[in-house]
Amino acid sequence: MQADTDRLSVFKGAALRRYDANHNGVLEPAERERMVSERQAFLANARGRLVAKYDTNGNGALDAPERAAMDRELESKKTNTK
Repeated sequence: MQADTDRLSVFKGAALRRYDANHNGVLEPAERERMVSERQAFLANARGRLVAKYDTNGNGALDAPERAAMDRELESKKTNTK
C-alpha cells in the first residue's frame, strides 16, 4: 500500500512540474486538458507503432494470432532483460 502511495506522489509531482503552467500547485482545467491530450497522443502513437509492426494481414487491427505473436515477443524481451 505504501509503495502505491509513493508512486502516486511521484506521479503527482511530475505532473505538476510538467503541466502546472501558472505554478500554483494545482492543475487547472486547461492544464489537465493539455496533460490528457498529450497522453492520448502518446498512446495513439504507441498503438500505431504496434499495429504497424504486428499487423501482418494489413487490416489495421491486431487479430488474435497477431496479438499472440506480439505478446510472445514482448514476453521474450522482458525475460531476456531480467
